[in-house]
Amino acid sequence: MSDLTDKFTALETQLSDQQTALLTELDTINFNVGGIGEQIVVLNNSMQSLLRQAIAAIGQSTVCQPCPTPSLTVPPIDTTPHAFDVDKCKRVEAFLSMLSTIADALDNLIVLDVPAAWTLLSDLYAQTIATLGASDTIPLPSFPEAVNLAGNYFSFAAGHLFSGETVSGDLSPLLGDLKSAMFAAVDPSSAESAYNGVIDASSITNEGKLLLKSIAYNELWSYWLDPTTMPDLSGFAGDDCGLGPCMTFTTDEMDFITGEFGPAYIPHWAKYGITPVSLPGQDFPVWIFGGYGLYTWDNTGYTTVYHQAEHDAPDATFDETGQFVTWPIDNWYVIYSPSEPFALTFCPG
Repeated sequence: MSDLTDKFTALETQLSDQQTALLTELDTINFNVGGIGEQIVVLNNSMQSLLRQAIAAIGQSTVCQPCPTPSLTVPPIDTTPHAFDVDKCKRVEAFLSMLSTIADALDNLIVLDVPAAWTLLSDLYAQTIATLGASDTIPLPSFPEAVNLAGNYFSFAAGHLFSGETVSGDLSPLLGDLKSAMFAAVDPSSAESAYNGVIDASSITNEGKLLLKSIAYNELWSYWLDPTTMPDLSGFAGDDCGLGPCMTFTTDEMDFITGEFGPAYIPHWAKYGITPVSLPGQDFPVWIFGGYGLYTWDNTGYTTVYHQAEHDAPDATFDETGQFVTWPIDNWYVIYSPSEPFALTFCPG
């Protein structure tokens, strides 16, 4: 019996030692596997960097490279507001139409296994732009943006070999959400952020997201959403972007004017890209024009604010909150206070 007890004790000791050794080995394996994973991440990042450098070098070596090299500085995106009107809707539609054309062209290059030199992609934009019929010059991407686009193209094309993912297939289902988000943005810079937000929230691959964001380079945002440029918008209706967001003005965002109504405060409409105008026979721009029928106003706490429409009685004073009537045509409106600055929220109905 004693011998049997000793044998069990020895076996227990042996199993315990083996378990300890096994756990030690597993810890070592886990550590090594983790290290391999980290090395793979580092290697992948290094490869991406080297590929981008190689793509830039290829672009520089081609006989078709532009001379001189495009700007080395990435231009900022314009922050000038644009009114929420038909013109802005047309510009958003035209911008997205151009991006769809670019996406189709990139898909053709990927199917044909065409290497993506930055010069090739710049030329792709140049040829696409040449078909748009603009009355002025649509700018091309800067050198850093073109190189970044080429790198994202390469990464996407490599993934396409296994997934069959396409650029147009990623972009097309997002066009409706992109149009609404871009139209609701106050200025080109905000529209770019809204565009990126829709893409980032989508379920497409990370390579797809990077490529879709890079095909819309900075100068495109500034060009398409600048009301002073002259793209050909004849093929776009501009009637289905939805209404713009609420417009809000604090008491500090009022312009003091002296005109037909005497000294008064009016909202700083330029905050939302709206330029007040004078009606015939008047000498100071205080009226805004547009489809503001059924818009609501809220200037709670300020009882001296006048809300006047062309079809209403002169000097009509409305409640602190309310809703404009609608008319078969667009209307002229003036909103002002004859004695003090005021806060205002002006919203689509």
